[in-house]
Amino acid sequence: MTRRHGRNSSPLGRPGKHELDSLLGVIDAAYSIERDEKEWCHGITSACLPWLDDGLGVAAAIVRTGPQGLSPGTRLAAGGDAVLVDHLDAAVARIGGWRPDAFSPSFVCQTFSDALGPDFEDIMERSGFGPLGIRDLLRVTAFDPAGHFFTLVAPLRSRKAVDRKMRWRAERVAAHIASGVRARAILDGRRPFDDAEAILSPTGRVEHAESGAASRTRREELRSAVRVIERARSRRRSFGVDEHLAAWEALIAGRWSLIDHFDGDGRRYLVARRNDPDVAGPPSLSRRERQVLAYRAMGYKLEYIAYQLGLSPATVWRAAKTGAARLAAAAMPEGGDGKPVRMSNRRSR
Repeated sequence: MTRRHGRNSSPLGRPGKHELDSLLGVIDAAYSIERDEKEWCHGITSACLPWLDDGLGVAAAIVRTGPQGLSPGTRLAAGGDAVLVDHLDAAVARIGGWRPDAFSPSFVCQTFSDALGPDFEDIMERSGFGPLGIRDLLRVTAFDPAGHFFTLVAPLRSRKAVDRKMRWRAERVAAHIASGVRARAILDGRRPFDDAEAILSPTGRVEHAESGAASRTRREELRSAVRVIERARSRRRSFGVDEHLAAWEALIAGRWSLIDHFDGDGRRYLVARRNDPDVAGPPSLSRRERQVLAYRAMGYKLEYIAYQLGLSPATVWRAAKTGAARLAAAAMPEGGDGKPVRMSNRRSR
């Protein structure tokens, strides 16, 4: 396997300007949803190289869930030898079979040494990574409540641990990748203009708005989001990348993703498409409550759910509270009148 030396920092070390710049490049690639699946995956994986690559490349895979269980999609690698994909695919599948509990959706970013704990050395030896110069692996996975996920795996030349800042950045980037996965599924071969609820210029001017985007409040939310995105793109080579990551949330107002689209004359527009998760659940729950509770079931904190949905933490907290209360009420036994029986905590006299 080819190694590339001369890197200034490891993927888990203190990132330099180029590494931080690549984070916003990954987000841009995630929303290039008009590409076919292989091109889309390659765009994300290539953009990840300055951030994740430890000299052995980065592999990626899309996995979907369905009635028959997991259905693997596109697999590819960037920056490494072609053997990386096949070997990682087989080895990671074996590790998942040996320790299916090790890779929880709540851990968006982790090294295999952290995930596997005391079993790590034995499993790495059984996986045959040693002769390839691989001493650990870093995994970043973008999970969607519908069950689809996109995972990146970077082989590491030494055993590492993920620090808090690395995890925070990975979570934000992964939220956008998950949003891109969902947007691609919804687009399903159509043009971004099809079913668009709003179309805006890069300056934030609303060229068209309908349906849920027609009100003055919604138009202003979209204009504000365009300004955030364009500011991040124009200043991406500064060291304020974390501020841009925090401001550029994975959805706008719990409803839209903004997708770049060029018309026939080469003019660029940002197209607002509805892209919030469609989560199955009891009919007693609202759509928002189902979404929030699905993320909670994945182990996500309220702050991260707020980032995923582009909502305030207070809004997410209320949806979690009311949704949990409705589920609890639905689980209570019914009386003769069909209403839930509420047990009293008063003692009999």
